[in-house]
Amino acid sequence: MSIGTTIFEIFITVFRLLFVSIIPKLCSLDRVKGSISSLSPNRKVKKTIPCSGEATGLRKICGHHLWLLIEIYELKWPKEGEVLVGKDNRWEAEVYQDSNNYEERFSLSLFVADSKGNKRIREWLEAGNTIGNYTGLKGIPGVHRLARIDGLRLKKV
Repeated sequence: MSIGTTIFEIFITVFRLLFVSIIPKLCSLDRVKGSISSLSPNRKVKKTIPCSGEATGLRKICGHHLWLLIEIYELKWPKEGEVLVGKDNRWEAEVYQDSNNYEERFSLSLFVADSKGNKRIREWLEAGNTIGNYTGLKGIPGVHRLARIDGLRLKKV
């Protein structure tokens, strides 16, 4: 066995360790934690909903992205504008709930997406913008719910 072969075998071993074992664990969506602190369940809200909270464990190198979504039963509507987190782990955003159904209860959720989930959300938003209609999604591969506020209803203004 030559030195070149040995160095190559060491390189392959380190590569496998990093990219098969360590990095997937570091980039797991389960490692990201988040909350929505500005809302409480079972309350009436205006169509423009100010939101804030915290998120930790996001890793840019892993392609993590935060999104707010409206959920009604099993359907999900991602809301325009990725949520950006400051150095203090805090975030603020506004969500617009475009509905005239003031009796229907909905949930507001904070999701983390990997690069595939983020791409799917962006494509869905672009398609909805193009056709003028946003059909609810039943599932979004590559996303994980971090927090959810249930029982929200729109307030007549």
